[in-house]
Amino acid sequence: MVLSDREASLLSYRSKEGVLVVTDDPEKLKKRYTISGRSGRGHNYQTGETWGDETPWIWISEETAERILAGSGYSLADLRRQSETLAIEELYELPLPITVSLDMKGAAIAEATVRHVLGYLPGTWGIERCTTCLDVKLIVVMAQYDAPPLGYDGEIYPAANDNASGVAVMLEAIRTIQESGYQPYKTFLFIAYSGEGLDGGEPTSDPDVRGFLQARTGFSNFEVEAIIHLRGLSAGSGDRLEVSAGGSLRLAELFERSARQMGTAVMRAKEGIDISQIYDEGSTIQHGGQEAPEVRLDWEGWQAYSRSAVDTFEHISQKNLNDAGRAVSLALIVLGRETEY
Repeated sequence: MVLSDREASLLSYRSKEGVLVVTDDPEKLKKRYTISGRSGRGHNYQTGETWGDETPWIWISEETAERILAGSGYSLADLRRQSETLAIEELYELPLPITVSLDMKGAAIAEATVRHVLGYLPGTWGIERCTTCLDVKLIVVMAQYDAPPLGYDGEIYPAANDNASGVAVMLEAIRTIQESGYQPYKTFLFIAYSGEGLDGGEPTSDPDVRGFLQARTGFSNFEVEAIIHLRGLSAGSGDRLEVSAGGSLRLAELFERSARQMGTAVMRAKEGIDISQIYDEGSTIQHGGQEAPEVRLDWEGWQAYSRSAVDTFEHISQKNLNDAGRAVSLALIVLGRETEY
């Protein structure tokens, strides 16, 4: 049992039978995550094969944690105070006089059909066998289109903001680009992908673009210049568009500048540890190796409704969608022609 998502992330490579993550956020306990058959860290470095790990990761309430601590002489407050006194990389372990059992039942479905939708907009600046022409540059725009799994009683999770809004912004950007008569010099690849369950879909946070480039002969010859992820763009607890570029300053500044030019409030996102990625996709090993710079766009506080039954159309903000759409469209127009931005 650990006290936060941060501590849980440190256990990714440790041998264990299960992980209980204490949370003081009751909304986290209502989230619906698809657990992949390849969750965990099993990996064969010689063959590249990744296999399943049956170790469960579960959020628990503070009340449950206090019951587990009963008889230990410590409370959650005691342990949190103890944690604050620890030096960097210092570890404190407390054996507990209680046994906890976890039971998770699932079924592997072989050869499940998964459909991804790809849209291809070729660039026009190039000649045959030209290796420096702009049309060999590829701009990839991605958005997950499917919803979280059903609830225990068959309850549907609508996924209006996460991530129907991302797909809507992508489709509208495509429409405006085509109807405006704008012709990119570089090539665009728009991807609406299935992201629920790694074995049958793609990791929800970081799909590996290389797999999609195998969909058509010749795609693998492109040089991927940028990858844009769209998610949760219409609702949240804040009032600004968030830009997260994982260290790519050029991309971050382009989307921030485009947002401001369109009158959209914008901020640079803080890229912290998110334990939900463990539930979504398991190991980060599986989708590493992408060298192209990436940028993620979402609405500030978009996680407030994510993967919950309240992620409905009633929470969708048309203004947020419009603001995000304008910012994304302008940035894509610049990316499609300019070499310096």
